[in-house]
Amino acid sequence: MTYKLAISILSTATGLALFALPASASDVSVLMPSGVSVQYDPFTSQAGLQAVSVEVSYSGATPKQARLVITPETDTEFVMANAGERVEFVIEGPAGMFTPSRFEMPISLVPSSAPQIIELEFKIPAGQYADAALFESDLVFTLEDATSSMALSEDFLRASTNIPARAQTNFAGANAGYLNGTSFALVDFGEIEVGARRNINFQVRGNTNVLIEVSSENHGTMVNTAMPSQHPIPYRIVADGEALDLSAPQSLMRRPERTLAGSSYPMEVIIGKPDEGLFSGQYRDIITIDVTPG
Repeated sequence: MTYKLAISILSTATGLALFALPASASDVSVLMPSGVSVQYDPFTSQAGLQAVSVEVSYSGATPKQARLVITPETDTEFVMANAGERVEFVIEGPAGMFTPSRFEMPISLVPSSAPQIIELEFKIPAGQYADAALFESDLVFTLEDATSSMALSEDFLRASTNIPARAQTNFAGANAGYLNGTSFALVDFGEIEVGARRNINFQVRGNTNVLIEVSSENHGTMVNTAMPSQHPIPYRIVADGEALDLSAPQSLMRRPERTLAGSSYPMEVIIGKPDEGLFSGQYRDIITIDVTPG
């Protein structure tokens, strides 16, 4: 018997808007994003990345050394939060120095008609689990004089990530793990014996409630592969403690553990009593398990 699983994938998009910061020193002006939205999917092996351009103009008469400083407004670390949950992020830039609570980088202000473009990158490292939700962090974004530490320009910037609802499944021990779209497992009963049982586990991970739909190609029976119109062999299954009649598709709602590993659910297949006059040969059915965010 062959089992097939399917995976659902959602995605989200990001956008940036620009606004001008009022400078506290009349010879400095800054143009920067009003918000930074980082696309991140916890169930991929990829980090979330968002490039940000900051434009600094200087109209002073003499060169000046400054530094760009970004700090969390209320938190002690760079984290986006939602209802007590946290997603860590980092900020990277040319010659920038990053600690869990402060990013700074030197800037040379040179009198010029051409503004400086500072390229930053907001990064959510891979490997972090997160529920489907909007996570946010308010940051203090300051351009200050390197000698006196006087603020030349200061405002608040909101960093966010809108985590998409995700659900994935595979059979325990499948080589491809969660990263393949379809996973297969074979349950072999050998010679037919009424009441024979076989067990297999299927794994589910999701960052919200997950709807698990179970269906049978032959409506809860195994059919003769050479003569499918002949007498079938009935069977029944018990999935995570629930008996399911696969004469029609059935569904379960579960909330997997809040980890990247998710939860493992047992499934038992039990052979029923076939009709008299069963033909010899190989009998087979395909059970499909689909998961979608609930």
